[in-house]
Parts: sequence; C-alpha cells; structure tokens
Amino acid sequence: MEKRGQVTTIIIIGVLAIIAVVSVYTIRTYILKAEFETQYEKHIKVPVQIDPVRKYMDECLTSIAQDGIDLLGVQGGYLNLPPDNLPRTPVTPFGNSLEIFPNSDYRTSFWFRETSNGIKVTNVPQINDMETDLGDYINNNIGFCINNLTAFSDQGYVFEISQAPSSSVEIIDRTVNIRLDHPIHINYKDLDFDLESSFAKINSNLGLFHKLALQIMESENKNLFLEQQTIDYLAVYDEIPFSGVDLTCVDKVWSKTNTINKIKEVVSKNIPAVKIKGTSYTLPNADHKYFEFNAISGSYPEVQASMMYSTSWPMYVDITPSEGDVLRGSQISRSTGNLATNVLSSFTCLSVHHFVYDIKYPVLIMLMDKDGFIYQFATEVIIDNNEPRQNLIQPLEIPEPAIPICKYATKELTVRTLTPEKDGTLVPLNNADVYLKCFPSTCGIGSTRLDRNGDSSLAGKFPPCLNGVIEARKEGYQPAKETVSTNEEESPSVNLILEPYYENEVSLKLIDSSRGDIRDPYESEEISFGFYNNDTGYSTTYIYPSNETLKLLVGNYRITSFVIGSSTWPITFPARTITKCVDVEKAGILSLIGVSQKKEQCFDIKTDKIEADTVVKGGAMFDYTFTREQLAKGELTLYTMVNPIPSTMEELSATYSKLETNKFDPRFRYPE
Repeated sequence: MEKRGQVTTIIIIGVLAIIAVVSVYTIRTYILKAEFETQYEKHIKVPVQIDPVRKYMDECLTSIAQDGIDLLGVQGGYLNLPPDNLPRTPVTPFGNSLEIFPNSDYRTSFWFRETSNGIKVTNVPQINDMETDLGDYINNNIGFCINNLTAFSDQGYVFEISQAPSSSVEIIDRTVNIRLDHPIHINYKDLDFDLESSFAKINSNLGLFHKLALQIMESENKNLFLEQQTIDYLAVYDEIPFSGVDLTCVDKVWSKTNTINKIKEVVSKNIPAVKIKGTSYTLPNADHKYFEFNAISGSYPEVQASMMYSTSWPMYVDITPSEGDVLRGSQISRSTGNLATNVLSSFTCLSVHHFVYDIKYPVLIMLMDKDGFIYQFATEVIIDNNEPRQNLIQPLEIPEPAIPICKYATKELTVRTLTPEKDGTLVPLNNADVYLKCFPSTCGIGSTRLDRNGDSSLAGKFPPCLNGVIEARKEGYQPAKETVSTNEEESPSVNLILEPYYENEVSLKLIDSSRGDIRDPYESEEISFGFYNNDTGYSTTYIYPSNETLKLLVGNYRITSFVIGSSTWPITFPARTITKCVDVEKAGILSLIGVSQKKEQCFDIKTDKIEADTVVKGGAMFDYTFTREQLAKGELTLYTMVNPIPSTMEELSATYSKLETNKFDPRFRYPE
C-alpha cells in the first residue's frame, strides 16, 4: 500500500511539472502578444491628418518584412547563408548550403552535414538569431519607405527624421510582430506631430514551421529514419548488388557506375514517398505505411510536408570490394570426394557476393501551408560500412519565447569602450552600440559617447539579470563582451575592448613544388584561402581573383589554401572496356566420373569516359599568428604550393595527401 502511494505521488508530481511547463509557455506567449497589441492600439490612434502617413509606413514596413520572412523560409532560417570555408571535394561534395536548382543561386542551408575532415555538425538557426537577422534586414531596407515619403510633399507635408530607424521583431508560432522606431517629425499646415514608430503584424507560419522543422531534424538525428530507409533500398532492389547467394557456375558481375546511377534513381523515387505523420497526406495503399515518419508531436492537417532528392545533386558512393568499375561475386562449387556426391555436385555451383557501401547524399525537407509559404532546409544522409551513421548529435535546443524584460531597466551601470591603436595603446572608441543579453532576450541599451573626461562611455539603465552578457558592437570591429550580474546591489563599471579588423591588400604567390620557382597565379587558376581564428572563432575567406582585400583580426589562425587549375582541354579519364574471365565447369562425360573439365568464359564491362575541366592542383594547411604590427601595414603576401595538373586519379589523390604536409617543404613560405 505504501509503494502504491509513492507511485501515485510521483505521477502527480510529473503531471504538475508538465502543467507548469505548459503554463509558463502559454503565459510568455500571452505576455508577448498582449504587450504588442497594447502598443499597436496606441499607435493607430493618431490625428486624422497623420493617418495616411501612418498607414503608408505600416504597409511599406509590412511589405519589406514579408520579403525577409519569405527569404528566411526558403533558406532554412537564414537571411545570409553560412559561407563555405573549405572547397567541396569528391568525398565531401556538400558545403553549408544546397543548390536546389543547378547553376542557380536558389539555395537552402544544411542543418546537418559531415565536414571535409569527417566531423558531423549541426548548423541550426535559433529563433532569437532569426529575429535579429530579420530586424537587421528591415533596418537596411526601410530607407526605401522613408525616401518615398516625398510623395506626400505635394500635399503640404514636411518631414524631419532625427535618427536612424531601429526595429524589434517577435516571431511567434503563427504571427510575426514588428515594431520599427523611427522618430519622424511631421508638420502639416498648423499641425506638428511626432510619429515615433511603425508597426507590422504579419500572419505567418514562420515560427510554427521552424518549431516543426526542429522536431523533424531532432527525430532524424535520434532515429536515423532516412539512413534505415536507404539501407532497405540497397537490400530490396535486385539491380543493386548487396549481399546474396546465386545458383550459378559463373561469377556474377556488375558495373559500379551503373550501380551508382541505379542507387541515385532509387533514392530519387523513394524519398518523395516519405510522409511526416501529423501533416496532410493520403496513402495510396496500406503498403505505404512503411514510408510514414513519426517525427512531430500534434496534428497539423493544414501543413504539407515533403522530402526530395534530385539526381542532379551530388551523391558520394564507394563500394568495396571492387576492381575498377567491376563488382563481382565469388564462385564456389562443392566437392566431397564421394563419387555419387561428385556426380550431383558437378552440376551445382554457388556464386556468393557481399558488398560494403559508404554513401552520402542530401535530402531537402520542405513544409508548406495553404497560402504557399515555404520553410525548407537540407540534411545529409550518411551510410558508413552498410550501417547508419553513428548518432553523436546532441539534442537540438528549442528555446521558449522570451519574456520582454528589456522594458524593466532599473539598474544604473557605466560601460566604457576602447580599442587598441597600431602600437597597441588603448584609446576610447566612440559610437559603439551596447546590448545586454539576458537569455533568451537581447536588449539594446544605447551607444557610447565621448564624455568630459575624454572617455567613450555609456551611463545607462540595464534590466536586472543574473550572469547577463554585456556586449559592444561597432562596424569594423570584433564585438566585445563581458559577463556581469546586473541584479547585484553594486554593479561594477565595465570596460570593453573592441579589436579592429585590419583590411589588407593581398598579393598571391605560388611556389612550384617541382621546380621551386615562385610565380604569380595564372588566369586559369582559382585560389582560395580559409582563415579560422583559434582565439576568437572569427573566420573569413579570400578567393582569387574575386576578392581584392582581406579583413583579419590579430591572433593565431588555422589557414587552409587550395589551388584549382583549369586547362584549355579537359582532363580525360578515358572510357575502358574491362574483360573479366572466369573458369566455368564444362559439362561432359569426364565430369560425371569426377574429372574436372573447365573452360574460360569472359565478359566485357564498359566504363564511360570522364572529363574534368578543373581539379585541385595544390594548396597547404598550416597555423600562423598575425601580429598587430604586421596587419597594420595594410599589405599581405600569401604563399601556397602548386603542383602540375593531375591527369589520373592516383595523381589527384597524391595532391590531396600533400595538403597537410606541404608546410614541411623547405621551400614553403608563411605570410609576409
């Protein structure tokens, strides 16, 4: 009886905990909506003479915000897709984004993929980041609306704008609320009025679709549903050699090229059949329940979910054992030495095969509502030695909506911003924007100004926050931050040092590994340098001949360079006809008495000609520390190693293997 009472108590506590979580989420959502509605109701109550201007600004803001929302949707929550720091290779043909239509700029982000060095990473945007990016997008484009206020000038309106617009964005499940602060002083006849803000209230499933996408991605990372499906495709389709035994006296052979093409075809036809339970779809028949993916909680009959793989997208496939383009089984015949058994077994042969597959390919996951709003992202499916990739991905964090703590700023605090000059001396840095990050909210406090003491400081009021992060930002400088508890009775003043980005003109030099000569790049060569700051995490790329300058911070970098060469004629891996011959038991009178008779039977397998216009022909990977004195000069010379253009797969493989060892070549040079 006592144990039953303990179990009942535990169940009650669990139920109360769930109710508490749901209640907090509901209250937070209600607070966000109520706060915005209160501000909006106050906003629309303006004099009738001002209302046309208010409506124009609200509608123009809505149009710009809708463009940003649509772009966030098709690019998987990013307005600016994460850049690729390393070029794509045949083994890792995927970067941070998937080109949906070949030779177009229509891309979406990879939320999960494997990097070129074999590290599996997630790259999922958070709601807070999306809100910040959408706010920046509005700030950068709202000038169009403000400039067109001149259309009211003929009616006698005079406008005066005192400061740059600044927007705040709240993304809730089915709504995006936007407030744009832009003090506009309006003079119309005898009326003076300050239109402080514009508002946009947009019905959009952006927040809901982002939440559902997170659930789908987390379920795939946990259950590896797409990987399991892919392994089933290998086993089910007879055209794909996987593992089996055949009653034949001839070695079974397959073309590796044809097998890979068949895998791409099978995947492209089956992936679209996958359905997300809880969304809108109809199964053709009961057999298609196999394709149902239980990935989200709840029911959303208004949502259409789909998946896709296109044969025009890259797919990496490696099959072992193989001999060039040939895949073949092993022929076995049974013999026991017994005459009667030998007479029977001479007519019975076995051909066995077992192949090991490594496969990587992208899948596009798309959510769409009845109004045509699309939210999509890509993930990478990985089969490693006939097994699904190892599940080493941490659960995705789904932050709850933020309580608007920013309006409760009560704590006085002074922030000073400084920056080092070329000789390292710290000097005041004026006009740096100061923020307080109190998870999950980010509050704009103001900007630093020169005071009577010659310091660049901001004495402002901050919301109370335990272990909040005070951050200072300014264009051309690395943001600086410090953790401070603003809820303490005595909060110290904060000094933030912003490191400047140094912009340098770049001169590129190539070191010929065969002759040792140092030369300028050819017009037919494309060179890329990737820089990762080991101290700050800052990363950037320099691509020749696209870029002219390079922005770097002081510090230690991991530098990776690649030289891609193109020739006036394609590099050709010629078509080949491979003849495979096997010994087959020959039926005859001698075989009946155990005397083996064999004949040679041969098969021809043809491979297609492969032509490549460009290949990697050099590069290097190394660490290097840029000093302030070096970067302040404004000029850099970058060096990397280059080899003759590879003409065979063996030479290409050798070029890749040298990338990490070229730094040990006595002729190699570090940046100057």
